[in-house]
Amino acid sequence: MSGSVSLYIHIPFCKKKCGYCDFFSVECALNKIPDEYIRAVIFEAEFYAKKYGVDSWRTVYIGGGTPSLMTSSQILSLLKGISRTTPFSAGCEITVEMNPDDVSPDLLFAAEDAGVNRLSVGIQTFDDEILKGLGRRCTKDINLAALNLIQRKWKRRFSADLIAGFPQESKKQLKQNISTLMSFCPDHISLYALSVEKKTPLGKEILSGRMPYDYGAADSCWICGRNFLEKNGYPQYEVSNFSKPEFESAHNKVYWRLENYVGVGAGASGAVYSCRNSSEEGVRWTNTADIGRYISFWNEAGVSNFFRCENLLKSARNTEILDLKTQEFEFLMMGLRLREGINSSVYKKRFGGDLGIRLGDFDGGCFYRWEKKKLALRRTGDYFNPGINYALSSEGLLFLNSFLESLL
Repeated sequence: MSGSVSLYIHIPFCKKKCGYCDFFSVECALNKIPDEYIRAVIFEAEFYAKKYGVDSWRTVYIGGGTPSLMTSSQILSLLKGISRTTPFSAGCEITVEMNPDDVSPDLLFAAEDAGVNRLSVGIQTFDDEILKGLGRRCTKDINLAALNLIQRKWKRRFSADLIAGFPQESKKQLKQNISTLMSFCPDHISLYALSVEKKTPLGKEILSGRMPYDYGAADSCWICGRNFLEKNGYPQYEVSNFSKPEFESAHNKVYWRLENYVGVGAGASGAVYSCRNSSEEGVRWTNTADIGRYISFWNEAGVSNFFRCENLLKSARNTEILDLKTQEFEFLMMGLRLREGINSSVYKKRFGGDLGIRLGDFDGGCFYRWEKKKLALRRTGDYFNPGINYALSSEGLLFLNSFLESLL
């Protein structure tokens, strides 16, 4: 993994868990994040940088949970601590997620001072009834105030999230939400289809039948939102992501291109797909979700005792060995989410095969049939990646799972 690598930092603390959220997070006492947790994250990042020969961080994404619960000094300590031994690369994209009700002039100043150059703000909707039903801490007015403050005080990049397909949400409501958000000129918008997860309060209400839900109407609503974004200067570049030209998320592209990344923090995951300096080639790890155990392990081990960390690491994370077949299918599964698709030269370099044959680009093959139906397309590669880019069309992405099933 040596060279410049991406880093994901998980801050799993929330004031209150939202009714639809299935990500790992815990409600924190007094809405304060322990300083010991920040130190543990720094130690872990230093450990992996040393273990894998990382000479710089290519992108950094601080997600959660609610990273904006960090104090100004914690944000500064976190990023300064991580870059102390492993610097950020030139042009490194550094993103931090923020909840609207945490946005303040002091927090924005601290983020900028620490080197953050991209915000990701969780708006979700401007409808007060829906926000209340989801258990969100925010109201329409809080969302608007946060966006107004960002527009006035933040001179760097920012993205915002919306969710489509809430129970009883109309296409008109969704388009109004998008219009309101676009009035604040974000350079990137994520439009997610509501995910009905059985372990969440919202999911339990829907799956039990206590809350009526029309899946077809929800899908239609999301498609309406996608079309509206594209008509208004935000072309789709990934299943759920839209941006103005040149403002795509560099960090998330690392995941979609199945490139190496380090994940630190309780519950975080990381993956190594190729590595010169380690025997761990093809491995994905997930850290313990026991926050107390996580803090104790890294603060007691420290990185000064590298070999002790290495020997005890099994107690702090679970690992999954990824054979070449698994990596190859995940490469297709993730890469086909992108409108740019997958490049045949890149595929051949990584897996040694013919991408066209693998996807069925021949008479009677799957890609061939989908292309005839305008659900798939191919483009000529560029100078750096010659060959052919195989991709699904905007409509084809709606049936991505069906295409992937044909590859199994």
